[in-house]
Amino acid sequence: VFFIVNKDLENTQHCEINLGDFSAEKVLYHTELKAPLEAKNTLDSQQVVPVTRSFEAETKSCFTVDFKPASWNMICIDLL
Repeated sequence: VFFIVNKDLENTQHCEINLGDFSAEKVLYHTELKAPLEAKNTLDSQQVVPVTRSFEAETKSCFTVDFKPASWNMICIDLL
């Protein structure tokens, strides 16, 4: 599992993750939290909701992902 925060408030960040000697059987999921910074969840309103994103790994040991501005991300992979 990788946790990645894009603290840039304006720009999408492009990230390459290289697993080196490890291999990923598959990328299980990419979960993203993205909302206006002043947003908050209450009992009556859920403004910040996780979204599952999909992407394809380029190889079994290297993949790239774009992270939206001011977002919190979790990528889960299944290692061989």
